[in-house]
Amino acid sequence: MHRHRALAAGLAATFVALIAGLAVSLVALRRARKAEALAQEREVGMLRLADQRRLDDLLARADSLWPAEPELVPELERWLKEAEELGARLPLHRDFLSSLRSEASSATDETSHEGRAWLADVQERLISRLEAFVGEGSQGACLDELRRRTDRAHTLRARTVDAFAAEWERTCAAIAASPRYGGLEIEPQPGLVPLGPDPDSGLEEFALFELTGPMPRRDAADGRLVLADDFGIVLVLIPGGLAWIGAQSDDPALPNYTWHSRPNAGPPHLVALEPFFLSKFEVTKGQWRAAELGEPSYLKIGGSAYDSVHTPRFPLESISWTESQRLLPAVGLLLPTEAQWEYAARAGTSGGWWTGDSHLDLMGVANLADPRGPDAPFPECYWDGSQGWGPVGAHRANPFGLHDVYGSVYEWCRETYWVRQYDFPARYGDGLRLVPEDTLRVARGGSCFDTARVASSHYRSDFLAHAGNNQIGLRPARPLRGNWSWPGP
Repeated sequence: MHRHRALAAGLAATFVALIAGLAVSLVALRRARKAEALAQEREVGMLRLADQRRLDDLLARADSLWPAEPELVPELERWLKEAEELGARLPLHRDFLSSLRSEASSATDETSHEGRAWLADVQERLISRLEAFVGEGSQGACLDELRRRTDRAHTLRARTVDAFAAEWERTCAAIAASPRYGGLEIEPQPGLVPLGPDPDSGLEEFALFELTGPMPRRDAADGRLVLADDFGIVLVLIPGGLAWIGAQSDDPALPNYTWHSRPNAGPPHLVALEPFFLSKFEVTKGQWRAAELGEPSYLKIGGSAYDSVHTPRFPLESISWTESQRLLPAVGLLLPTEAQWEYAARAGTSGGWWTGDSHLDLMGVANLADPRGPDAPFPECYWDGSQGWGPVGAHRANPFGLHDVYGSVYEWCRETYWVRQYDFPARYGDGLRLVPEDTLRVARGGSCFDTARVASSHYRSDFLAHAGNNQIGLRPARPLRGNWSWPGP
């Protein structure tokens, strides 16, 4: 009997010990699983934070990966690799979102429920951004756009240099032999297609390939460009040289004397400029639309004002300096410096206008304020055929072959506006002046609502960088790329 009691007691003790051990083991297992879950949650949470940072970084870098030309291929491919790795983690983020929602719905206390629900909202926003980034359920996704950009960069040389090898050979030889270009030697420029020289200026002209519309052709009889409404941007190769920039009204015997010069336009000084490309025309509404850069113009294509219906050939307007700076790299272009603009507008002349010193010389050259215009009467007015805006290229070009450098719309320049701009040195090559930062930017050339004095070679106007208005457009530039040589001015 005692033996049975002892055995029973031993069994009971063993059972209790087993139960206690099992309980301890279960507690330890739960703790281990909880620790593992917390570790996994922390790991996924860190991944979520890291991927948010990676996404922001990729989006920021995408805005700088211009132009889509061969030199940028390595960086574009590096970006694509990182972006595709990020997109491949979408299933992991979706699984984590499902677990967060499940835990939120099964939480027994309000604090846990709210915490899980908040984390689920954060995770859902990240997933939505990633889906838009990789193109799931959205149009024009960033990843798809960069793939197209990379494809263009890969094939651009073949489509614009190899496919036009004969034209490039003739053009490069003509530039090297031309006294106008002073010994300049260039290599073919991917993204451009030679159009041959302008019959009047003799300067070489080039089409910007595909991005802004079809290439214009030259008339077989007179060699001038035939401009359809949808023609793409044409660039003129401007010769380099020493340029007198600025104006003065004190001494007719000194450089750049102009009787109507203003104090902020002087003193005249020499700037050394390397050859560069500049648009033959102001950018048109049709070109901006073809490039898919938006439609900032106050007056849209098909709209009418002052008895004119705006066609794709009318100048782009109402674009801000800020938007110009941000969007022009998408087509491989940039704003000209003030020195480049004035040098090209003067085209070797030294008076108030490239036509001479009388505003009457501008008839047939510039679209300016008119006696019949909305702000009439103005002094120095004449009827130029249009009360407001008109199609680009309708007036006579200057000696460099540039149309509408006076009137039509103001043209943004790259620099910040400063009253005493010329106190700051001009950089060799492009004439850029690094002046103190301000909210104002320089615009040149006047508009179709200004008098001839405003629309002159030297007149400097200023506007807020972030604000466009219907009198401001742009005439973009492009530097020479690749290997080129020039003995200098």
